[in-house]
Amino acid sequence: MRAARSDGGAAIEAEAVPCLLCGLNEGRVLNRASFFQLHEARKGWARGLPIHAIAHEDLLIFHKPASSPIPGGGFRGRGTP
Repeated sequence: MRAARSDGGAAIEAEAVPCLLCGLNEGRVLNRASFFQLHEARKGWARGLPIHAIAHEDLLIFHKPASSPIPGGGFRGRGTP
């Protein structure tokens, strides 16, 4: 996957990591769902629907490519003038 940078360059996805949205209190894991997630889940529970709030988000980590194209063809590696 490539993502465009504001300076016109590109970055390459290095890793995708799931991040748990939670808190810790005295050794217990606490839910950190938003008000709207909890509100909708509670409305569903009242109707008898087994609804759950999402407790994670995806963290995408990008890095600069090891080499970049140069005018006239070819590639320039890191450290190459």
